[in-house]
Amino acid sequence: MNPDRFVSKTVYRSCIMPTQSTDDQNTYIPPDASSNGTTTSGENATLAAFPQEGLLELAIQAAGAGLWDWDLLNNHLTWSDQCKKLFGLPPDREMSFEVFVNTLHPDDLPVMDQALIESLVQRAEYNVEYRVIWPDKSVHWIDARGRAIYNPQGDPIRMVGIALDITSQKYAEELEQENTKKIQAIFESVTDAVVLVDSEWRITYMNSQAEQLFRANFTQAAGQTLWHVFPALYDTIFGERYREAMRKRQPDRIEAMYEPRGLWYEVRVYPLKDGSLALYTNNISEQKRVEAELRASELQFHRLVDSNIIGVFIGDIHGQIFEANEAFLSLLGFKKEDLAQGLRWDTLTPAEYEAGDQHAIGEMLEKGFCTPFEKEHITKNGKRVPVLAGAAMLQHPPDRFIGFVLDISSQKTLERQKDVFISMAGHELRTPLTAIKTSLQLMNRRLLRIKEELLKSTPTTSNTLEAVFTLLARSLRQIEVQNRLINDLVDVSRIAADKLVLTPKLCNLSEIVSTAIEDLQATDPDRKFILSLPQDQAILVVADADRIGQVVNNYVTNALKYSPDDRPITVGLQAEGADARVWVKDAGPGLSKEAQKHIWERFYQVKGVHTQNGGGIGLGLGLYICKTLIMLQHGTVGVDSTPGEGSSFWFTLPLAKVE
Repeated sequence: MNPDRFVSKTVYRSCIMPTQSTDDQNTYIPPDASSNGTTTSGENATLAAFPQEGLLELAIQAAGAGLWDWDLLNNHLTWSDQCKKLFGLPPDREMSFEVFVNTLHPDDLPVMDQALIESLVQRAEYNVEYRVIWPDKSVHWIDARGRAIYNPQGDPIRMVGIALDITSQKYAEELEQENTKKIQAIFESVTDAVVLVDSEWRITYMNSQAEQLFRANFTQAAGQTLWHVFPALYDTIFGERYREAMRKRQPDRIEAMYEPRGLWYEVRVYPLKDGSLALYTNNISEQKRVEAELRASELQFHRLVDSNIIGVFIGDIHGQIFEANEAFLSLLGFKKEDLAQGLRWDTLTPAEYEAGDQHAIGEMLEKGFCTPFEKEHITKNGKRVPVLAGAAMLQHPPDRFIGFVLDISSQKTLERQKDVFISMAGHELRTPLTAIKTSLQLMNRRLLRIKEELLKSTPTTSNTLEAVFTLLARSLRQIEVQNRLINDLVDVSRIAADKLVLTPKLCNLSEIVSTAIEDLQATDPDRKFILSLPQDQAILVVADADRIGQVVNNYVTNALKYSPDDRPITVGLQAEGADARVWVKDAGPGLSKEAQKHIWERFYQVKGVHTQNGGGIGLGLGLYICKTLIMLQHGTVGVDSTPGEGSSFWFTLPLAKVE
């Protein structure tokens, strides 16, 4: 082996072997290798065949280490080729301390200086890590180690050492740190309380959720055993299952109450490759409470279903029926066997109710439930049964719902009987009233003739006749009131039976309103009316003139009943865009917001409101009939009212399109 190949051989031997001094205190001559006069045999003979320093240099070279030697007295720096390679320098580069410094990363120069000073002052080992910048601008990490050599006076005269490339190690450490940060960020982002323990049960990590859930502090708990931080945990089912998971190295899921705190926890246990254990914990006490309430609710629901008070079925929005109770099946004439073969609620629904079913499905998809509605189902034998239906969506599967069906056959029968009765009663009452009215009108005409003949008679006779006329007029008005009530009953029965017939034709709405007011003025000449009608302009609509006159008559009659006798009734008509609008304004007590919501309902009567002229309130049918008549002719109705300031009832009709 060529000893000149190792530039630091003499320096290294000076460090590890006793030195022989000369008169020059700054010169150290190592003993010659041949001074060791011993010989060896056997397996040691091979070792002895190589110089001791040669073996060491081979070992250093195999480790990829570079050797350096710094003559402090002459400031001469000697590097091995491997050392130059670690710094990105060519083998033929002349070395100096300045060259070395120029390779250092600027941020690490103070670190190197501090380590060098401490080593020389404290006579300690020189050990520092720093970055170097290669000529190609790439950055590499170096681990430099060495020791100073001192003269007898204790002054450092030389430093020798090695340099190792630790770039891969540093990058691995940085990657590990980055991964650790990412893992911690993940742990902090999850809702679970995460605790990591090593194979000795020492706590190595605890996220903030765990600190909050367990009322612990990771800084204080770190390094302590799980059983020391949570002593009550050891003898619980959690502690037993943790130890079993650690022993068997198998994951586990635990759901139980932690008795010391009276809370329910769900814990997922995961053994890790390094022998540690990861514990993911959730407080599920609220979930358990909701589950208990849900079980109680489900029990009550199943009791309701099994009681067969109402029909219940589970279906999907596509028409399939999956389950049904006995009440539902018997209502439609089916049995469990029919359900097993397949039933569909859409095929059990008449065509005229399909739109209503689709509306209910849309409402369920939007709100989760639908408003109860009336419809009919077709039974197994083809008959129809009226029902009140309702439904609510189920969470799983998302397209299924639970339906409720109530048989309202008896209710519908009673309603039909009531309508028949009203129709018959109206007919029977109208016949005698018509006869009485005709007779009274005839009597009134004849008495008028007698009055004219007796104008020249005595004042007493004239006064008597005048009193008779007053009584006759009052009787005729009462008969008219009764006749209107009977007509209302008949109209309601026709509406309920869908037998109300209209005869629409092109007509002038101004004439209809004017005629209605003239008739009312004739029956009550003392009341004042204010008309606001278009002048010299026809308001044309396609409508049933008699029925529209009936609506105007009803509006005005109500206004007369609830307004003081000395206050006028205002009736108006005007065209608004594509509609004609008629309104009747009174000076009555007005309506509350709540009353305005229900005033158009059948049989509704406002509580606490009294008529001004002593007339009856009525049956609560007039406005219901008015609304129906207007809506059947594609119009709208409404009321504007403020309590204490009167009311304004109005309706609109589409203007006729006249070419």
